[in-house]
Amino acid sequence: MRAGLLVAATLSCAVLTAPGCGGSDDDTGSIADLSVSTIAPGHTQTAQPPAAVPTSDRDHGGAAGEASPEAAAEGPETGELSGADQQAVSRVVSASVDALNRRDAAVVCSSFAPTAIRLSQLPRRRGGCVGSVGASLGSRPPGGGPAWRRTRIVEVSAVSVEGGSARATATVIHRFRDRRQPSIEEDVIYLDRIGRRWLLAKPSGTFYRAVGYADVPLRALTPP
Repeated sequence: MRAGLLVAATLSCAVLTAPGCGGSDDDTGSIADLSVSTIAPGHTQTAQPPAAVPTSDRDHGGAAGEASPEAAAEGPETGELSGADQQAVSRVVSASVDALNRRDAAVVCSSFAPTAIRLSQLPRRRGGCVGSVGASLGSRPPGGGPAWRRTRIVEVSAVSVEGGSARATATVIHRFRDRRQPSIEEDVIYLDRIGRRWLLAKPSGTFYRAVGYADVPLRALTPP
């Protein structure tokens, strides 16, 4: 008799909770449904980041030279930026991505501190920074894979770094030619204050995507 009561109670709970199961059709266009790719445009993962892996269990083999979802930005002690500096940093980051989307190599180059872009790291070189960046933007990766088309910034947050610098973290959505599915990444951008201006201290993952890198190099995540 007691077993019969337990079964009835279980069935009753199932009926009562059934309306709460399943998802809503309105969620089909959310960011969570997009893929995450911080390794290569041709390889995607789910939008939820993986659980943290203990340091002793991580693989430090051949993939250590490429950026990965588990890789965290490392560097000196950080703190809060003033409201004015946060806005200035966000504007510089947004303007540089907008210039990449417009293929405006002159603005892209002017967004960086002097000598921040190493021309030897660009796949195509045409004289100086403007010519080389302009020729490289939208290039297809040498080993194959879709070419970058454009990037949209979802959110930017910034902190100060000792020594008068700043580090911004931007959630970005990349679009690629010949591939319908976008990729979401957390881009790490380092900036230096030079005079009264904030300038990019080094290329970030978005820049490397834009000029034809299939894999974001680890140097994009480390401090300059």
